[in-house]
Amino acid sequence: MNQGLLSRALAAGVASEVQMDEVKFIPFKQTAVSCAGTANLGGCSVVMIVSPLAAIVAHIPPHPNTDWNNPAAADNHIRQKMEEVSALYRNFEKYFPADRTTWVVSAMLEGDVVLPGQRDIMEQTLRRLSLSPTRLVYAALRSQDARFPGQGTVFIDGRGNIPLVYVEDRVVNPHQSPATSHSREQDQTPRAPPVKVRTQRARSQHKLGLQLSLNGQDLFIPDDQWQAVSRDGRKALYNREKNIYTFIEGGERRPMQDYFLPSEGISEAVISKHITRYCGSSAEVTKASYQVCTQWFFVWKLMHLRDDRAIVSAEKRLQAWMTSQR
Repeated sequence: MNQGLLSRALAAGVASEVQMDEVKFIPFKQTAVSCAGTANLGGCSVVMIVSPLAAIVAHIPPHPNTDWNNPAAADNHIRQKMEEVSALYRNFEKYFPADRTTWVVSAMLEGDVVLPGQRDIMEQTLRRLSLSPTRLVYAALRSQDARFPGQGTVFIDGRGNIPLVYVEDRVVNPHQSPATSHSREQDQTPRAPPVKVRTQRARSQHKLGLQLSLNGQDLFIPDDQWQAVSRDGRKALYNREKNIYTFIEGGERRPMQDYFLPSEGISEAVISKHITRYCGSSAEVTKASYQVCTQWFFVWKLMHLRDDRAIVSAEKRLQAWMTSQR
C-alpha cells in the first residue's frame, strides 16, 4: 500500500479501513479510532456520509464479479449496496445532524466519468434520505501509469472538530464549517419550480447528451448532467444547474449501456472485431480498458442505438457472444 494519509493512520492505529464491497459505520472519538478510509480504487465508487461524530463509508465495485450473463447484474449490485448504506444511516441517524456532508466519489477515464448511470443510482438513493451528495472524482489509472502516495484512496480525518475529507490525499473541504455545510446543502434545492423544455439527442465534442433551447439560447447538456426523476407520474430527466426537466418519450431513455468483459484470456483485437460485428451499424462502440479495483476489464459502451428494439437486439447478440467466451 502506498504510504499516504490512510496508510499512516492505519499504521498508527487511529483509522478503520473499509474493504472493497463493504459498507461500514465508523464512530469517531469513542475509541482510538477517529479516521476512516478505503484504498485500492481503480474503477470502484465510494459513498460517504460524514459528520463530526461518525462516518458511513461504502466501497462499491461496478460489478459483483458474478452473474456475468445478466445485463442488470451491475446496477442491481449498486442498488443492493445503497440499501445497506440507507439501513446504516437510518439506524445511526442521530450521529448525522445538520452539519453532515455527503459525497459520491467516481472514477474518471480520459476525462469522462466511467459509469455515470451507476452514480445516478447512488445519488437518487441518497436524495431519498434527504441528503444532498457532492460529486468527487479520481483518475482510473492504466497499468503503465505512474503510482503515487495516496493513489486510489479516500480518507476521512475525524480527529478535529470538523472532519476533513481527502481524495488521493487532496483535501476536498478545507474551509468547511457546520454553518457553511448546512447552507451548501440547502442551497442545492431549486428555489423556483423547474422549467419544462423540449430536447433532442445530440453529440458535442465526443460526448452524447441533449440539445435544447432556453431563453433564446441553444444549449447542449451531456448525459451525465441529467438525473432520472418522476414528474406528474411520468419518467423525466432533470438538470439541477439550469433547473429544467424534459419528459422521456417512449419509455426510459438509455443513451448508453455499459458491458464488462474480463480482459484475461481475450485479446483486445478479438474483442474489438466481434463486439463491433454483433452490435451492428445501429450502434457506435467505444472501448475503455481499466482496472476495477484489482482485476483488469474491458468496458464497452453502446451508444447511438436507434430505438428500444435495436437496444434489445444488440444486447442479445452481445450477451450470446459474451457467454461463448466464458
